[in-house]
Amino acid sequence: FTPKQANKGYALRAIAQHLDIPITECIVFGDSDNDIEMFKIAGKAVQIGDLDILSLHAHIQLSNPQELIQWLKEQNIINT
Repeated sequence: FTPKQANKGYALRAIAQHLDIPITECIVFGDSDNDIEMFKIAGKAVQIGDLDILSLHAHIQLSNPQELIQWLKEQNIINT
């Protein structure tokens, strides 16, 4: 058993608040159903893979980690 607020969404909200970053400016990445709460509140949610239940909450779907690297470069988040 875990408390209701013990999820990635709660953690994301707490970290963003601590760092004084608007939640709408947060980009999250995930591939599992334990990412749903985080996906629901983030400004942008990027799904890796094809889990149907997660895709309901994703803004962007990528097939694999290699596509994620390319997407990060296109967004100018990384520049390697």
